[in-house]
Amino acid sequence: NGTNTFNQALTSLADPTNDNHLTRKWYVDYGGGIKNLGTTGSINLDLRQAQHFILTANAGTSIGIANFGGVGKSGTITINNCQNVVAFNAPFKFRIAQSGFSGTETFAYFCIASNNVRLVRT
Repeated sequence: NGTNTFNQALTSLADPTNDNHLTRKWYVDYGGGIKNLGTTGSINLDLRQAQHFILTANAGTSIGIANFGGVGKSGTITINNCQNVVAFNAPFKFRIAQSGFSGTETFAYFCIASNNVRLVRT
């Protein structure tokens, strides 16, 4: 009849990689999690790796995207030593050009298309 009855909760040790995979509560609660990228120079983010990103910028850092993660993807990017960031490369787009970064800054992102990832300074 296509019905299965389980005598205990289903569990998974791994994060899902396809839409039909079992999902861990932690993964759902944190939307894919937080990825700490450590101290870095210029970097292209793969937004599929997590929902939220943290990094510490070296002098002359520019930030771009290797993979935008899909339409509707959203999250945050927190940057320590943000005064070292010299550019957000396309497809990042601010509504109004930003400057004067300092200390720790957090940016919210929303993926509209592969060539249009909106960024807001929070």
